[in-house]
Amino acid sequence: MRSCEGIARKRARQAEPPAPPRKTQDLVWWRRRFRLRILIFSQLLRLREWPPAPPTPNPQPLLFWPLALALVAAGCGYHVAGHADLVPKDIKTIAIPAFGNTTVQHKLSQLISEDLAREFVSRTRYVIVADPEQADAILQGAVTKFDSGATIIDPVSGRATGAQVIVILQVSLTDRHTGKALFSRLGYEFRERYEISIDPQAYFDESGTAITRLSRDVARSVVTAILVGF
Repeated sequence: MRSCEGIARKRARQAEPPAPPRKTQDLVWWRRRFRLRILIFSQLLRLREWPPAPPTPNPQPLLFWPLALALVAAGCGYHVAGHADLVPKDIKTIAIPAFGNTTVQHKLSQLISEDLAREFVSRTRYVIVADPEQADAILQGAVTKFDSGATIIDPVSGRATGAQVIVILQVSLTDRHTGKALFSRLGYEFRERYEISIDPQAYFDESGTAITRLSRDVARSVVTAILVGF
C-alpha cells in the first residue's frame, strides 16, 4: 500500500513543470521594478512641468509682416496722413471756392466746400483762406452727377423702404504759382444709403440727412487722398 502511494507521489512530481531557475526569477523581478521606476519618474516630471508652457510663437511671421507692409507702402507711394509729403513745402495756404454744380441739388456744392474746409483745418497744418489770390494752392471741384432711387421695396405694400444717393464729382488741387496739378481725381463716385418708413404717420424725409452724411464722407475721402497720395 505504501509503495503504491510512493509511486503515485513520484509520478505527480514528475508531471509538475520544473520551477524556473532562481536567477531567471530575479531577472524578471528586476526588469518589472525598473520599468515601474521609469513610469513613476516620467509622471513626476510631468507634474513638475504643469501647467504646460504656452507654445513658443514662430518668429518668422512676426518678422515677415513689417517687411510686407513696408513693401506695400513703398509700392503704393504711401505717406503718413497729416504730413502731406506729396504737397510742396512752400504750400501754406489753400483756398476752396464753392464747387461747380450741374445737378438739381444746388446746395450740395456749397455743403461739400464747407466740409472740405473744416476737414483741412482739423486734420492738416494748412490755413484755409477765402480769397484764391491770397492762397498758395487752390482746391477746385464740380458735382457732375446726382442721382437717388429706391434700393429696397416692401413686398406687401409695394413701397420703397430703402433708397440710395449717388454723387459723382471731379476734384483738383493746383499750385497757384506754377499752375501744376498737385492732385486730380475725375469721376469720383460716392454713395449713401438711407431708410424710408412705410408708415405715413412716421414718415420723415431722410434724403437731406443722407446728403449731409455724404458731403462729410466726400470731405474725409478727398483730404485723405491728397495726404496719402493713392
